[in-house]
Amino acid sequence: MEKLELWEDIEAVADSRIEPWLVGGDFNVILNAEEKLGGLPLTHAEASDFAHCINNCALSELKSKGSKYTWWNGRIEEECIFKKLDRVLVNQDFLDLLLNSSVQHLIRQGSGHAPLFVQCSTEEEKVVKHFKFLNFWTTYHQFLDIVREAWQIDFVGDLFSEFQEKMKNVKKALAQWSKKTYGNSFERLATLEELIRVKEIQFEIRPTQDNRCALSQTEAELRKYLHIEKEYWKQKAGMKWFKDGDRSTKFFHAFVKGRRQKLHIGEILTSQGEVVQSNDQIGAATVEFFEDQFRETDILNCPEMLENIPRLVTQGQNEEISRVSSRDEVQTVINELNGDNTSGPDGFSGTFFQASWEIIGDDITKMVRAFFCGQRLPRFITHSNLVLIPKKEDVKSFTDLRPISLSTFENKIISRMIHERLVKVLPTLISANQTRFIKGRSIMKNVLLAQ
Repeated sequence: MEKLELWEDIEAVADSRIEPWLVGGDFNVILNAEEKLGGLPLTHAEASDFAHCINNCALSELKSKGSKYTWWNGRIEEECIFKKLDRVLVNQDFLDLLLNSSVQHLIRQGSGHAPLFVQCSTEEEKVVKHFKFLNFWTTYHQFLDIVREAWQIDFVGDLFSEFQEKMKNVKKALAQWSKKTYGNSFERLATLEELIRVKEIQFEIRPTQDNRCALSQTEAELRKYLHIEKEYWKQKAGMKWFKDGDRSTKFFHAFVKGRRQKLHIGEILTSQGEVVQSNDQIGAATVEFFEDQFRETDILNCPEMLENIPRLVTQGQNEEISRVSSRDEVQTVINELNGDNTSGPDGFSGTFFQASWEIIGDDITKMVRAFFCGQRLPRFITHSNLVLIPKKEDVKSFTDLRPISLSTFENKIISRMIHERLVKVLPTLISANQTRFIKGRSIMKNVLLAQ
């Protein structure tokens, strides 16, 4: 009963607050089974009431550092219980004001509860902004003209280097065009909204045709910038489920910032067993860990062993796998790939390649053909960004992170073409007993056979 009263009090505070606010301390309840170790099972009714209160108040939990649990019952072995009873909750306005905020679970001294140390900062981390192709650019008639003009450059060198230089030229031209045409879209949007208020008043005072036309022109320009704003945040948020509806930039901001906070790494355990917290130390430890993971090991060259492996791929199948691609085949693969997926290191999404095919198609086809003729792909195509996705909420070491590779779209084209060709050969290479990870097969068949 006391907890229900507490939830009601918190909801009352939330209803009366319009400014940033925080509530933290010992709530004496956990949200899920992962926040408890030992003791009786979780009472879902209490957890549900607490979760309902958090949702009603539009609160979110600050990312924590330190021990996963904040309370210990002081006992050992079978009677030992750990729980996360203490936490800090904030509203969205708080996160907007103090984005880089976190809570440290300090060591328990003289109490079963760990003290909570809240760290707040108004300074955003300095991030180098790289070029990123915005998909809504393709909806404007000037787009293809800019790409066509930038693509026509004189270059002496191999076709891979020529393609790279053309892409650089297009990148520069699009960035300049966007800055010149739209400038700071968000500032322009605020200016237009204020301008419409003025013109509405003018039209109310003097409802003439001229005033009506002036208002309509400003409203049309506002709709253009509203569309730009919506498409920008839609792509930045990576929302595949987004549908057209009312404008809600606050929602987009909250979504992006919430995801950024979730992916933020405040501290990490290095390979040497040391916990580091500064960005420079975390960055250095990350590079060291993944360089070790991807370091090439010595390969045992044993021709005698290879001679005992049967040749299952026929000459005809081998020729089909390695044949030179046609222009239509390359175009089909490009159109089948998802153009909205996150771009790679060069910043170009698949939408650019799909929309600009008539201009860049011949050069892409030449590049793909060169690969299937045996030429080595240059670094600008094979280069990938590595994004670390948390496997769980409480990230302590690099093993708690799942690396995701963001490749260039050119690399995706070639990979998809290889995939489509290998799919036709795989049934002759993989035993019928292999049922997992094969399209059209189920591991349950082997389970049923074993039973």
